[in-house]
Amino acid sequence: MAYWDRDNELLNLHADLYYEDLNSTNLSSYSKIATVPSFEVVKRVLTEDLVGDGHEQLVILSETGQLEAIRILQIEGRSARLVLDTAGTKVKIVGKSQSAVLVYAKTPNKTEVFRWSVEQKRFKRIAVRSDPPDGDPDS
Repeated sequence: MAYWDRDNELLNLHADLYYEDLNSTNLSSYSKIATVPSFEVVKRVLTEDLVGDGHEQLVILSETGQLEAIRILQIEGRSARLVLDTAGTKVKIVGKSQSAVLVYAKTPNKTEVFRWSVEQKRFKRIAVRSDPPDGDPDS
């Protein structure tokens, strides 16, 4: 992990996450896979196959003020690509294979439902519901 600021502004501090790769002679090389604003408090980092393709995605769950944020990165070899970056009052991952991400916003009382899009190779919003997340993305 490395911290840096944009334009010498302390309020714009970020943390970069790096992937370490050891070669056959045990020398390390590093590849940046994610950047997280440091004003967020990272609550959990996990890897899980959320799209059902047998490959794991890196999931970063954090809090920023009154919101929960989620970033999902698709790991591709020695690099990663951001495939979902959103926040809401409450964030919930439901389902095992072909998971859905539910993002609830308290003020409008809406829940956005995101699922993996094979064509777009990212999580795509597929629905907006008028209720808090209850664990059933298809209801």
